[in-house]
Amino acid sequence: MPAPDDVSSITWLQVGVDGVLVPRGFAAGQGGGAGDERAQVIWCAAASDLATRFPGLPTSSEPAGGWTTMCTDLVVDLALAAGDWCLAGVSLEGHDLDQVLADMGLVDAAQRADDLLGSPAPKCLRPLTPLLTTLLDEASSPA
Repeated sequence: MPAPDDVSSITWLQVGVDGVLVPRGFAAGQGGGAGDERAQVIWCAAASDLATRFPGLPTSSEPAGGWTTMCTDLVVDLALAAGDWCLAGVSLEGHDLDQVLADMGLVDAAQRADDLLGSPAPKCLRPLTPLLTTLLDEASSPA
């Protein structure tokens, strides 16, 4: 089980990212452990609403069967390394953040996203929130 300081670093990251995602249509992040050495925070948004707000996202194409009850998830994966929770990945509906940014032509932002991998959770918040803001701001107009 993670030590209280570890849990608070994950919570701190979650609350900071909530500040970017919740006003843009995502539910507040939900944390969960995937074992003693892995954790996740997941933000969910109704897929159809997100597609309307951010048509430039790769997840914004309506599936053949319609939206029904689908939601789009943004997931932050964390792994315990040398006693710290470190960023193991950020993905939007299974697409790595760095690749989504690169596919949108945001090469510098993609590199910054890739550079975050392996960083301790408390140090990720400051660079991660502007990357997510950039992603959503750039996706707010059609690709």
